[in-house]
Amino acid sequence: METKRKFRYDFVPLNKDYKFNRGDIATLVKEDIPNVIVKINGKSYMIPYRDFIVLTTRVN
Repeated sequence: METKRKFRYDFVPLNKDYKFNRGDIATLVKEDIPNVIVKINGKSYMIPYRDFIVLTTRVN
């Protein structure tokens, strides 16, 4: 079963080429401390693990 998390609020990472909106669903692809690879709207991103956990809530 895939682990999914929902963003709590809008987030613009230091890499401003992308941003995530509140309610966007992220599917965890790979948890590799200190970063996590997630898929959002069909695209993969790497986000610092701690930031990702603070910014999201668990869906399942």
